[in-house]
Amino acid sequence: MLKKTCRTGVAAIAFVLSSLTALPASAQDTWRMATDQQADSPEGKAYQRFADLVAKYSNDQLTITIFPASQLGSASAMLEQISGGLIQVFPDALADASKWVPDVQYVSSPFLFQSRAQWVNFMHSDVVKGWVGQIHDKAGVDILGDPSQFMRGPYRVLVSTKPVHSLADIGGLKLRLAKDKLSVDVWTRLGASVQVLDWSAVYDGLDRHMIDAMTSPISQLESIKVTEVAKYVARTDEYWQSVAFFVNHKAYAALSPAEKNAVDRAYAESSAYAAELEKSFTDTAIDKMKKSGVQFTVLDTKPIVQQARTLYDARSTAGTLPKGFLAAVQSVQSNVTTASASGQ
Repeated sequence: MLKKTCRTGVAAIAFVLSSLTALPASAQDTWRMATDQQADSPEGKAYQRFADLVAKYSNDQLTITIFPASQLGSASAMLEQISGGLIQVFPDALADASKWVPDVQYVSSPFLFQSRAQWVNFMHSDVVKGWVGQIHDKAGVDILGDPSQFMRGPYRVLVSTKPVHSLADIGGLKLRLAKDKLSVDVWTRLGASVQVLDWSAVYDGLDRHMIDAMTSPISQLESIKVTEVAKYVARTDEYWQSVAFFVNHKAYAALSPAEKNAVDRAYAESSAYAAELEKSFTDTAIDKMKKSGVQFTVLDTKPIVQQARTLYDARSTAGTLPKGFLAAVQSVQSNVTTASASGQ
């Protein structure tokens, strides 16, 4: 059975890091999986399901030890570890691989895709497949299965200390964002006063009025408790999200066919489980937040989309968008619109 070992404390983490060696999977029967999520979060539970299923379907020939809650460092550090073979699996946003392939940041383009269906079709495009291939070539890292399959979200919201009802309300808003240049540029174009802060500093920033707002998948609000100090939540559908399972290429290639099948099957099933968890957890969390006085709205994003589009158009004119990107976006928008109109 899978060993559910979660080492805590600085000494334990230091021991773990010092003991990691870049061995291929053929020299061991245990993979190391690092995550940035708490073990009891919806994503954390889905990661545990993945590990359990790998053990089950491989008849315990391959097991996975999980190190949750960024125990092994930041996302950037964990990507380096997976490239070097120190860990074998790291579930994370595909856009974070922009450290190797800068163009991949565009899979999280704010206010560009009108629905998850459009975005999923884009994720299946030759453009994205090309970026994934570059990740393999530059970092020795592969992506398990369909990178759009493991849902995160299920949608994004703006959480603020004051009401935000329209594009006009975004003007001058002190908005926390992650270190993501594309998102920073888009929200700046919308009029926000962007401040880049670590995720761990968000609660304190809102509480001390250093920032007015932050963006997040709605499913993560309860765990970070920001609605204790920011009582306004507006659905934005800023961009659609999933979790890509980065795997060390050498480790995966060294698996037997049966072990590869176990990993692939576990990924597909845990992705379906994650979608169920995200939706049910979100519904429950929203009920709790409403009872605590949180006000929910759905923004009319049409003016926001139009303003954001001016940035993409400017980059297109300047020739700074990734090759083939805009054509791929226009293709999926047209295809989804056509399918909807025909009732498919």
